Amino acid sequence: MQMNVQVRGRAEALDEGDGTGGGFRAADAGLLDEKRGNVTEGVTGLIASAMLLYVGFWLHDKSHASAWQGFLMRGAKAIKPGAA
Repeated sequence: MQMNVQVRGRAEALDEGDGTGGGFRAADAGLLDEKRGNVTEGVTGLIASAMLLYVGFWLHDKSHASAWQGFLMRGAKAIKPGAA
């Protein structure tokens, strides 16, 4: 219960400035309670970890692809025209 009061206080503080914090107030009604917040935080962490792994593997794969393409280009240049 104390966490809801703190979150509500932050939303009201954001809403005071230029009126953009209205979404926080609506979300505070049910989405930011302690249990759902922990689940949301866990799911967000898992998605972020999966994205990090995907991008890491993608970058690693691209570094090998450029090396392989360079190898093929050097081999293609070494072939004499009309050898086939």
